[in-house]
Parts: sequence; C-alpha cells; structure tokens
Amino acid sequence: MNKKSVSYLLFLMICLVPFSVKAECSDEELKSLKEDANKIKIEYQENYNPQKEDFEVTDNYDEEGNAIPDEDADKEVVLQKATIDVIVSNYSDKFYILDEETGYKFDNRKIENGMLILKNQPGGKRKYMLYSNSCGSLVKRFTITLPRYNIYSEDPLCEGITGEQLSVCGTWYNYSIDYNTFVKRIEQYKKDLNKIDENNKKKEKEKKVEEIKEFFEEYYLYMIFGILVIICIIAFVIYRKKRSVLE
Repeated sequence: MNKKSVSYLLFLMICLVPFSVKAECSDEELKSLKEDANKIKIEYQENYNPQKEDFEVTDNYDEEGNAIPDEDADKEVVLQKATIDVIVSNYSDKFYILDEETGYKFDNRKIENGMLILKNQPGGKRKYMLYSNSCGSLVKRFTITLPRYNIYSEDPLCEGITGEQLSVCGTWYNYSIDYNTFVKRIEQYKKDLNKIDENNKKKEKEKKVEEIKEFFEEYYLYMIFGILVIICIIAFVIYRKKRSVLE
C-alpha cells in the first residue's frame, strides 16, 4: 500500500469518527439555567447504625456514586455504621453534578421526584460543580461542610458523657484530633466537672446557712417569746410542786 493510499484511508477514518461537541450556552440559556440552579438545595443526612461493621473508604466512587476503598489513595476512615448522604433537591436532568475534588460525575438515573442522593460522602468540606447537560457550561458551584463520624465516641473514656456535654464524645465531630488530644480533653472535662461539683456543694452549704440566718432574723422575737413562755411554765410547775410539799 503506497503513501497516497494510506493517507486517503486515514482521512476517511477520521471523517467517519462521530464527534459530539456541545456548543457553549447562550447568555439567555445561561440566565435561565442559573435561575433554576438557584432553586436547588443541598443538605446532608447523618445515618447511624451501630449494628454494622467498620470499613474503610476514600474519595473514589463506584458506578452508583458510593465512596469505595483504594489502596493507592490517601485513606480517610469512615464507618459503614455512620455515613453521610448529600441530598440535592429541586434538581432535574437538565444538569449534572461533578465532585470538584475527584472529578466523579454522579448518575442522574438516580433522580427521584426532583431529588438526587449522593450516598456515603466523606466528611469535611465537599465541593460540587453543577453543569448544563445541554451545552456543557458550568452553571454553579456548591460547597457544603459535612461532619465526620467520631471514632472516639466509642472509647470507654466517653462512657457516661454525651456529645452535648463534650463534643469530642459526640457521634459526629467536625474536626480532626489525635488520641492524645482526645484524652486531654476528657481529663480537663472531668477536672472542670469536679470543680463544678465542689462549687455547687459549697454554694448549697452557703445557701442553707443563709436560709437558717434569714429564718432566725425573721422569727427570733417569736422564738424568744416562746422560750420565755416555756421557762415560765417550768418555773410555775416547780413552784407548785414545792408548795404542795410544804403543805
């Protein structure tokens, strides 16, 4: 086959390859898309099931948009029993969503009643990009901060301590801390709690003393009068006894 034939064949193959190039959105289209995008709400839902086992996931995703393990990636420990779903509402298939960090495109086939659920999302700050399906233009960016499952909440040191009392013992925690810091927070909390108990006992004692003092200040005249009456009665009884003996 000569060079001319090869060149002709390559040209023919290139011409036969289908191209699908999306045109940029017009100003009018983009304006309409942005109006719809502004109606979209992104929220999250915490799922906690203590019966499930632990597993590791990273920022990689399977075909359904679930985070999956990857030995080559930086791992973030998430527990299957504690997952976060991102809920996108007022959403339609005129858009598609990309995870800005991983580039993963979420499957619009999962849309139900104007809602798309991005399952098992890693904790921390997540950024999502909203694109037009018709013209491929970036329409809007969304940023949401997701809580992380707090693995220390299961530590024996947290027994009897709720997340409302001390955040590092709560099921969900928005910061990353090491175990030494966690232990120090617990120790400090217990020290502060002991001080509070001591102060409360001291205040309770002072309150009782003050109540007794107020009682005496208010009723001391009645008490003195009562004591005098009792003394008089006793004196009278003694006097009568002595008189009866003499008679």
